[in-house]
Amino acid sequence: MFCPNCKLEYRAGFTRCADCDVDLVTALPKAAEAQEVGVHDLRAPVVLRRGINVADAAIVREALNAAGLRFNARQASAEIVADGTASYEFWVDAEDRPNAHSIMDAALEAADSSESHQPTESPDAADASAVPADQEVSADNEDDDDDSDGVDELAAEDDEIGNIEDDELTEEAWTGSTGDLPGMLKMCLREVGIASRAARNGSKERLLVAEADLARAREIIREVIEAAPPE
Repeated sequence: MFCPNCKLEYRAGFTRCADCDVDLVTALPKAAEAQEVGVHDLRAPVVLRRGINVADAAIVREALNAAGLRFNARQASAEIVADGTASYEFWVDAEDRPNAHSIMDAALEAADSSESHQPTESPDAADASAVPADQEVSADNEDDDDDSDGVDELAAEDDEIGNIEDDELTEEAWTGSTGDLPGMLKMCLREVGIASRAARNGSKERLLVAEADLARAREIIREVIEAAPPE
């Protein structure tokens, strides 16, 4: 007999856990099995997302396993993400793709939100600041509004490129901190006829493009970043 709470095993004849005061069970439930399979084991494999960095790949893998969705994850053979590390791609069954998209986006957003709320300033540094807190918040909000307005304007113009719907822009071409760079990259992509959309997760900004434009978009972004002067 086992306690379902503390997992302690009891001899025959006991019916309740002395520590947890709950009824004992004959066997403990099995841990959820990992749902990661080979891509050929999927009934109708489709790409969930490409260009995922190592840290985000671990988050997506854990979220899909927890949801009980069958998937395949593999390291892309010749692709790198913005920070220079190898990228990963995820495949799922076609019928599970909408649900998997929602689970993946929610998990990544939760992770980014958790990172953005981590304290990064020591008490001494906070005391040394001469700017009132309410003024700092106001200034930050104004900067975020300016960045958001610029991205929204570019997004509206992207709607005119090839009549591409937002749900077709699913592949991550770039990820980084918010600021002027996302708007500049969107402008560069638009000038060569590549539609893109911005997706903000906490303090990070991502540019998503259509799968057919992914390789070309990454090459253009790489050239732009390498040519840009250091800040």
